[in-house]
Amino acid sequence: RVDADDCVILAELLRASGLGISSGASGASGASGQPAASWAGRVAAEFCTAVTIAPGGLVRGARWHKMAPRDDSAGGAPQDPDCSGSPLAVSAAAFLESRISYTSEIPGGDNTITITFSCSTILAPGDTGAGNAPLPTWIRILGLDSHAPSERGTVALEGGVAASLSDAAQEGTAAHAIWEEDGALVAYFTAAAAARDRHTISFHVTNPLSPPHPLPKPTIAAEGCIDIPPTPLFSKSGGGFGEWRGVLGVVPPQFMFGKVQQGSSAPGAANAMVVSFATSVPLSAGATLEVTGLRGSPTPDTAALLLANGSAT
Repeated sequence: RVDADDCVILAELLRASGLGISSGASGASGASGQPAASWAGRVAAEFCTAVTIAPGGLVRGARWHKMAPRDDSAGGAPQDPDCSGSPLAVSAAAFLESRISYTSEIPGGDNTITITFSCSTILAPGDTGAGNAPLPTWIRILGLDSHAPSERGTVALEGGVAASLSDAAQEGTAAHAIWEEDGALVAYFTAAAAARDRHTISFHVTNPLSPPHPLPKPTIAAEGCIDIPPTPLFSKSGGGFGEWRGVLGVVPPQFMFGKVQQGSSAPGAANAMVVSFATSVPLSAGATLEVTGLRGSPTPDTAALLLANGSAT
């Protein structure tokens, strides 16, 4: 990596060769006879100027990366932020926001998962020019394998950026993503997603019948022309990985409470039993409710019992 001292040495070498002399210095030419007015000469001259005017005698100042004269009209020393790197340093692309939300935590129920993200740079296929196929850029969402269908395929996408995505780099289906064998959800950009804007995609899945163990940690990554390592997807409340009960670990089916009451304790009397209960998930048609432990009654175990109070469903 080129540091500030390296830039000073490079600037001195350029000046010695004549390339680093400003075009304002008439008749300047390098050792190779190339005039300073050439493209290489102008670039070298601007680089040397930037090194010369760097605030604090060249220490990563506010104008360290700018090819412009220092403006001292305001007076006083410039306030220099702590930035590192050379004048040509490039910041790594990163997700500025990465969140996930859901609509259902019912085992086996329909669930809509929404991914919200914002990136520091444009996400788009790379233009190779000359009529060549563009270089692909795609996003990869990991940690949803418990919700991926057993037969991998495509899934329709909804949301603001869905129209800019496809299930293949070329000739794919617009507004679709594809489930890969490892459970990753991949979508390719066919159009640009603006930098620093908030983008959303939503898709429908079926929740697993039981919570997965251990709970996965969902992430989002960008690959291809833009490379961003896997970044955690946080819940909309910002709590992080600890709140994944609804997205990646459905509510365990269980009784929240249960109670049995009787109408009479007299020997040989008709007795109406009342069973009250509440479950953590809905009980669909076809579910079986079994009550055990009611022993001591002369009523045969095989006898049909009439259910009352609207509970016959």
